[in-house]
Amino acid sequence: MSSDTLGARGRIGIILPSTNTSMEAELSAMQPHGVSNHVGRMTIPNMPLTSDAEFQALVEALAASQSAAIDSVMSCAPDHLVYGLSAETFYSGVAAGLENTRAMARQAGVGVSAVSEAMVAALTEFGFRKIAVLTPYQPIGDARVKAFFEVSGFDVLALTGLKRPSAIGIGQTPRRDLTAALIDLAKCKPDVIVQVGTNLPMARIARVALDWIGVPVLSANTVVYRDALRQIGVLDDAAFTAQWMPVTP
Repeated sequence: MSSDTLGARGRIGIILPSTNTSMEAELSAMQPHGVSNHVGRMTIPNMPLTSDAEFQALVEALAASQSAAIDSVMSCAPDHLVYGLSAETFYSGVAAGLENTRAMARQAGVGVSAVSEAMVAALTEFGFRKIAVLTPYQPIGDARVKAFFEVSGFDVLALTGLKRPSAIGIGQTPRRDLTAALIDLAKCKPDVIVQVGTNLPMARIARVALDWIGVPVLSANTVVYRDALRQIGVLDDAAFTAQWMPVTP
């Protein structure tokens, strides 16, 4: 148990891109009593994302600043680390993504929750196989995400990439665009819609989506934070799932 006054049940470190305006707010809303969140940022400019080449440059810039962000947040001695970047966890493939998570854990000295691994675990836990996917990415990112899920054993029935114009622009995606994309993806009748991209403001929409499209939605930020809470032993699983990710296995 942590000796921290406000984080007596546990401290969670989070590293995320400096351009990410959604994840910190969404994870704060999910934060249980006695758990504290602590953010370190991977410093990048507000890069344009209007082409595959620009998306590749973003991935490279984030990778270059990852180590410093880990060192920064670990100085407050969190009990666990959340890797608040989903593009890289899918982009490099299953094996490379797992190795990156292991490398971060070695550097940090604590366990690490990554979006791709947490999402696969959640899909497996709930017995979902036929999925539709929503991303904020360009086609090069979409192709890597689709390949990741297929290699992991899931049937990708449809994928929508929103092609957001910049790093900050992902967090500025209008709610109407998010809901329209979910409605469209639900038409292929998947078991579940999977949303990736930690700066896409989806957690609150996802928690109620089952009621109005008839398909559950798993949000990247919700799933990875649930994994972190579980790993530090403070997850009230039934209550968290009912409130933040209502699903029907």
